[in-house]
This record gives sequence, structure tokens and C-alpha cells, in this order.
Amino acid sequence: MIRRDERAVTDVIGFILVFGLVATTVAIVSVSGLSTLQDARNAEQINNAERAFDVLADNMADIYQEGAPHRATEVSLDDATMNTATSVRINVSGEEKSSGDLETITNVQSRPVLWRSTQSAETEIAYSLGAVVRADRESGVMVNEPPFVLQDDRMLLTIVKTRTDNPKSLSGTTVRVRGNQERSSSSVLTGVDDSYDEVKINITSSRAGVWEQYFERKAITNSCSIDEETGRERVSCTLDAPKEMYVTVNGVNVELER
Repeated sequence: MIRRDERAVTDVIGFILVFGLVATTVAIVSVSGLSTLQDARNAEQINNAERAFDVLADNMADIYQEGAPHRATEVSLDDATMNTATSVRINVSGEEKSSGDLETITNVQSRPVLWRSTQSAETEIAYSLGAVVRADRESGVMVNEPPFVLQDDRMLLTIVKTRTDNPKSLSGTTVRVRGNQERSSSSVLTGVDDSYDEVKINITSSRAGVWEQYFERKAITNSCSIDEETGRERVSCTLDAPKEMYVTVNGVNVELER
């Protein structure tokens, strides 16, 4: 016969076991669920930033293609930062047939508009030289290609030179990216294939690997490589010399405003 105190002990042990099981289950679900929700939130934040940069690229195109005097784009910076403090460079040159020397056609330094997540530190989105580039850890993708036309008979390089008088970094709010039209320059080179064996394009950027992938997809490209002397910071590409070549440098002054 079970005594009353033994039954009480059994009930207590049973309660402790059930309570422990429930508490453990709740803890596991909470931890995994919160982690999943946070990952989903981070992914949506990055997708929203990518869509905002798509709008930014369209607004910039209104300035350098349509002649709009200025445009403004709002970008949310919840758990993110944005800056215009870094720089990239594009150098275009031709290899002369007579001497084999490289003749500089244009050399442009630009300041990209750079968004970086503070929750996923490896993720960056940049508006750079007219393109929108998303970089994650060691990989990246070109979301919007630059306004380049690369064909066997014609090469059109529309280089967007974004600059700022006041480089800055902002975070934790909605930022307005204001672009104002500046002076642009252009040049037309005909008979390029008679003067040059090849055209060389060098881009110095922390996203050099993405630019390498972009040029390698073009049929006119002979070769692309990351400069070993500078590591992953510069890509050098060699392209067939076209019959005609158009180079325009479009100046856009960029300011970040709260």
C-alpha cells in the first residue's frame, strides 16, 4: 500500500519533470525562432536597401542621361550605415600598334555611395561608376550594370563620376541621397582599331571581383585578371579595339542629408 507522503513525492517529481520539459521546449523554440526571425528581418532589410539603390540608379540616370538638374532618393538606415568616404578609380588606355605603349584615354576617380548593414557586417551595396553592386563576404553580384556598350564595332563608356565636397558617414535614420548635375566631358575616337591593338580597362575597387565577372561576360573581352600586386583591389581587363569609341565622363555631386 502506497503511503500518502510517497504519493506526494511522486506528484512533485512528476510536476518537476513536466515543468522542466515544457521550459526546455519553450527555450529551444524561443532561441531558434528568434534567430530565424532575425535572419528573415536582416534579409528583408537588405532587399529593401537593394530596391532603394535601384531607385537611386534610375534617379542618377535622369541626371546624366536626361539632363535633370538634380534628384533625391530616400534610403532607410535602420541597423545600417551609409557613407561617401571611399573612392574607386577607372583607367582606360589603348595599346598603340606602332610602339606597344599604353596611351591613357581617360582616368577617373569617383566616390561611390556605399550602404553597409550593421547586423550582417559582410553585406554591402554600392552605387559605383553607374552600377549597383552587392557584395556578401567573398562573393558579389552586379544588380544593375553600368551604362556601357561593349560591341565589336562600337564601344560606349558612359562613366558616372560621383563626387562630394563633404564626405560623411550616417546611420540610424532615413537619409536623403541628393545628386546634382555637374560638368561633363566627352570624346569620340574613330579608327580605334587602326591605332590600337587592344583597349585596356583597369578598375581599382574593393569590389574588383564583381567587375571582373561583368567584363568576362562580354564577348569583346579577351582576358581579365586581378592585379597580383594590389591583391583583390584592382581588376585589369583587355578588350578588342573597336572601330569607334565614345567616352563620356558625367559628373554628379552627391550629398547625404538627414
